[in-house]
Amino acid sequence: SQVIGKHDQPVRCMKWLSELNCLATGSWDKTIRLWDCRQPNPALTLQLGEKVYTMDGAGKILVCTTADNQIHAWADLSTQQKFTYKSPLKYQARSLSLFADREGFAVGCIEGRVAIEYFSEISQKANNPNPPRGASTRSFVFKCHRDTSTNDIYSVNAIHFHNQNTFLTAGGDGCMAWWDKDARSRVATRDLYKGK
Repeated sequence: SQVIGKHDQPVRCMKWLSELNCLATGSWDKTIRLWDCRQPNPALTLQLGEKVYTMDGAGKILVCTTADNQIHAWADLSTQQKFTYKSPLKYQARSLSLFADREGFAVGCIEGRVAIEYFSEISQKANNPNPPRGASTRSFVFKCHRDTSTNDIYSVNAIHFHNQNTFLTAGGDGCMAWWDKDARSRVATRDLYKGK
């Protein structure tokens, strides 16, 4: 094993960015650092206002959520153009995943909701946090991982997209659900095996 670098606080998430040949690490020290594994110092440090809770990236795209309920998105890390806006979810983010086609991402929270966000719309959100009612948008929020018989709500612990832009959510209720993002519908639900 080899130590490639360190943060001043715990590291919360990591993502290998193959097109940039570097490792991105998000930390509670309020930074994201990009590491060239051949050098001891970070190739790039991105300063944030709060602790990093979730992160995902692909190509030159990087997205993260922070403790102050903000979403930070870099559409191209080489230019470092960043969009920051308030998450449409009211509670702490727990999971984040880019679409397979890289046109947007999904964020899951501890309150059993998922937000579907498109990069084509985030510049408007960053510039106008209170869009007019009835504004046309492809982004949306939906409820999941809930037990209607007991009114229990579970966190969305993981999100994973497939090539057809269907995706899977795994919740604190021990269930996995498959979703069709474009049809805005659930495809199937599967309870995890529970021993006797």
